Amino acid sequence: MLGLFLGLLLKEISLASDIKKADELFDKGIFQEALKEYELVFNKEATDTEIRWKAFFRICESLIHLFRYGEAAEKLISTPVPQTMPHRAHILILKAEILRNFLMRYSSLLRGNVIDGEEGSVFRLTPDEIKGEIRKAYKQLWELRNELVMMDIRKEEYFLDIKDIDFGMYPTLFDYLILSWTNFLLNVEAPNLSEGAFKPKADLLLVEEFKQSVNLDDSPALTAAQLLEEANRFSQKGRFEAAERWKIKRILLPLKYPNLFDLRELTEDKTLYEDKDLQEYKERAKNILLKWMEKFKTSEAKAEAGYETAVILKDANKLAEAVRLCEKIERDFPGTHGSRYAEALRLKIQIPQLSLKAKTVMPPANDAFTITTKNLKSVYFRIYQVTPEELKDEFISFRAKEYGSAYE
Repeated sequence: MLGLFLGLLLKEISLASDIKKADELFDKGIFQEALKEYELVFNKEATDTEIRWKAFFRICESLIHLFRYGEAAEKLISTPVPQTMPHRAHILILKAEILRNFLMRYSSLLRGNVIDGEEGSVFRLTPDEIKGEIRKAYKQLWELRNELVMMDIRKEEYFLDIKDIDFGMYPTLFDYLILSWTNFLLNVEAPNLSEGAFKPKADLLLVEEFKQSVNLDDSPALTAAQLLEEANRFSQKGRFEAAERWKIKRILLPLKYPNLFDLRELTEDKTLYEDKDLQEYKERAKNILLKWMEKFKTSEAKAEAGYETAVILKDANKLAEAVRLCEKIERDFPGTHGSRYAEALRLKIQIPQLSLKAKTVMPPANDAFTITTKNLKSVYFRIYQVTPEELKDEFISFRAKEYGSAYE
């Protein structure tokens, strides 16, 4: 028994050494060699499931770095997803995102259009079948939400690139799921619905509390709104800022994706969608955002709500109001992402601008010049009278200096 134990221990030590070697190659960008090492680790009979599934994760990542998307997708479809956490969550997230990558690159390949050597592979699936696999992965992740919300994303650096991540917005793996899934719903699922498909009414979202629970059978855009609000309800310690900021993302959906929502109910003419509908949504959203700016508990959420309000004011050409609000955000919430965005917006509004447009007109030359200014108190303008001969001589002289006497 002791000998068996020692044998297993030595095998696990060897595996740990092997994956360390593979990780070093991966970190150096030597993906082909890293792939070979990871495959050796994964194919060995290992009792250490963490090492084994780390190796599988990196096998798929290495294939992506080598632009072998089909092989990575095939492995993720053909390999049973682990049942234990956190490996199950890691592989499901990877599966959803790599299949999305594969779909983006090969969606034109229909079943029957088989690439040489790919018979019986993922290339035999239709785009709808690939989307079905992606939906299945996200639904399985949704079932794990109570565990995902407890997984600190700062500890996920082996599986995610967290170098420049906004930890206030994405503190847990649950928040990463919301980001990835809603992106899929809004940018892949909803835009590809058939013409005349149901669009959720935009005014449903014009509330401080969106009370609809998540229904995965609803339209993609409405499901995205439900997920964003659900991310607000999960207010565990360490997620207070994220919870408030997800609400802001929810109310802005019809502004970011106007083609996915029905805005016709917002003005008197409820049969026609026009610019007035969008402006009315912005006006109502602005009022709610201003309330949240005062009501929210975290500085980042307050600043973001204020910044989004300033953007709406700027789009409505209420520039003085937008500048004053930006100045308030910079003063009251220094150091936040929202304050930096507000400063950039304010400077963009306040930057001096000058343009001159000239056109040929008949005497007495009315409207020959149009000068447009912004944030300038005065403009100095001088006109010189010249003859065509002077212009010609000046042009020849300039070119002679550039190309030499041969030009003359």
